[in-house]
Amino acid sequence: MTVSIQKFIENNYGNKRGAEAAFLRDNQHIGTTDNARKAQLWRWKKLGFLVDLDTGHVYQPTITINQENLGNTTKNKAQ
Repeated sequence: MTVSIQKFIENNYGNKRGAEAAFLRDNQHIGTTDNARKAQLWRWKKLGFLVDLDTGHVYQPTITINQENLGNTTKNKAQ
């Protein structure tokens, strides 16, 4: 099962002020400095990263492109 990084933080740390700071304190391995950790978390949230609840891995979801629809979209733009 997966959830967004934002939902993970809300579920585990709450949604009050300081929740993200608590998450970053518990996950010092994310970056080498406080600013690096904050920047990384911001990128994860912006890009919609997910957390696999079984493994704890954080990853960016992939997008599946239907080649047939892609061709139609390109053709429509050209007209």
